[in-house]
Order: sequence, then C-alpha cells, then structure tokens
Amino acid sequence: MNDLVKNNASERKQDYETLEGKTLLRVPRPVRQARVPVASLAATVLLTGLIPASATPAFADTKPQPSPTPSAQPTPPPTRVTDPDKKLGKGWNTSPDRVVTAAADVDGLKILVADSSKAYEWKTAATLSEPGMPADSWIGNQCAMDADHVAAVYAPRTFTNKPDLMQGGAFAAIVTVKTGAVTKLPFTASLASFDPTCNPATHTAAFTAFRGMNG
Repeated sequence: MNDLVKNNASERKQDYETLEGKTLLRVPRPVRQARVPVASLAATVLLTGLIPASATPAFADTKPQPSPTPSAQPTPPPTRVTDPDKKLGKGWNTSPDRVVTAAADVDGLKILVADSSKAYEWKTAATLSEPGMPADSWIGNQCAMDADHVAAVYAPRTFTNKPDLMQGGAFAAIVTVKTGAVTKLPFTASLASFDPTCNPATHTAAFTAFRGMNG
C-alpha cells in the first residue's frame, strides 16, 4: 500500500515543474487532428449523386435531314368556262355571242373580248395608250357598237385630278376586235361613266365633252 502511494506521488511530481519558486502545472499538448473541408466533401457527395454511373457524352446528330416539301403553288383561276356543255347549254360552240369589257393597266387600257364559241375564254383585243405620256395606270370606258367594233375613251389615271381633263381631256378610239386594229379619233372626250354611249342597232357611238365649264 505504501509503495502504491509512493508511485502515485512520484507520477504526480512529473506533472509539476518549479520555476523560480513557482509551481507550474504541465498540460499535455493535445494531438492535432486532420481537418477535412466540409464544403468540399459536401460538394463531392452532391456531384457524385447527380452524375449517372454510365453517363455517356452527347453528340450532335450529323445525319442529313430531309429537305422540306415545297408548298403547292396556288391553282390559277380558269380563263374560260369549265364544262361548257353543262354550264352554257346546247349550241354554245356555234353561238355568235360575244362579251366585251375593259381593264385598267400600267401599259394601257386593255380591251378584253370573250366569245361563246370559245367557252368565253378572255383575250386582249387591244391596249390603248399614248406614246411618251407618263402614267401609273391607264383608265377609261368602252361600249360595243356591234359585234366587231368597240368605242372607247382612255386617259392616264391622274386626269381625274384635273376637272378640265376629266370632263374633256380623254382620248377616243374605235377598236376592231377581230383584228385588233385601233382607229384613233381626232377629238377628246369626257371620262364620265356614260361616255361613250353606243347604239348596236345603228352601229354608232356618241362621245361627250364638257368645255368651258371651269373657266
């Protein structure tokens, strides 16, 4: 028992040092532990969980793609009566009937003709204009003197902006629809809707002009 007390006292003496009459307690230095960055560890765990075990790199599809199918072109409107035997009736191909009209255009007033014997297929009999006269569009009126002749007045569209030209500055002509020949008349006329006026019974046409009404 006395030996055990002595040994313990001897061990306790080793934990004390004396420095200039002062007793100091010797504290053992703790063992430094290795530090592991928590953030790095957490990021590693997170990325490991997101990446599949058998992930393969993605590549762009290099196979040639089929070219798009071009859109179908719109079907142009028919230029003549379709199925004339059903729509025009018996004898349409021997009928002398004829339709005449006019259409404004940039290169001249077009006189259009369509015959029953051709299923009313439209054709341009003549284009009326004046050489060297600028116009963004040629306008006018027409009427049928008979089956073969058309009377017409025509002028640049801008003539409607001037009262004197509108009322008496339009050019006048007679068109032979079979040949397309144009006979220009030596006077001017009005662009009024009733000008010219035709009488198929007498094969004549009347032209009107209003002079001196704006002076």
